[in-house]
Amino acid sequence: MDKGTLFARPAVAIAPPTADFAISSPDCAIVHIVSAPRRVADLRGLASSKLGCELPHKPGLTAGDGFEFVWTGPDRWLAIGSRLPEASMGKLASVFAETASLVDVSDAYALLRLGSPKANEALMKLLPIDLHPSAFPSGAVALTHIGHVGVIVVQRGPGPIFDVLVPRSFAASIVGRIEHA
Repeated sequence: MDKGTLFARPAVAIAPPTADFAISSPDCAIVHIVSAPRRVADLRGLASSKLGCELPHKPGLTAGDGFEFVWTGPDRWLAIGSRLPEASMGKLASVFAETASLVDVSDAYALLRLGSPKANEALMKLLPIDLHPSAFPSGAVALTHIGHVGVIVVQRGPGPIFDVLVPRSFAASIVGRIEHA
């Protein structure tokens, strides 16, 4: 079977890029990781030894072995990878075996990548957080909201470039809010 058959996802309306504004939605696997009780030290050790990264202890982003790890709460992370969800789950399951619960949430989230100063201006109007680089530098993560929709915002670096993880069923609405902000 092809990828579309195995992992069909509803389409997300994305704004066409313009000189002022760009929103894209990279296809990716997203896996929710929750440490097993009293196993967080083991889980962190496995991430370091087998994936080559330290899992963030606070809101932040790290990368290792084809995954980016986004802190989402104490002893919880989202692993974002470019592999198919099945392959990503297999890789993470082989690493974290009995130290964590893993749930493929690839179909639950849309990842919106926003680039350009206009996107930054729009997010500043919509988010109740300070996006100035001194307060929200590259690699920073915030669990916040746009309107009444919970979102996870990741600062990807200069440009500015942000990733906004949003529940897939709200993606078109959030894109509309960003476009009109």
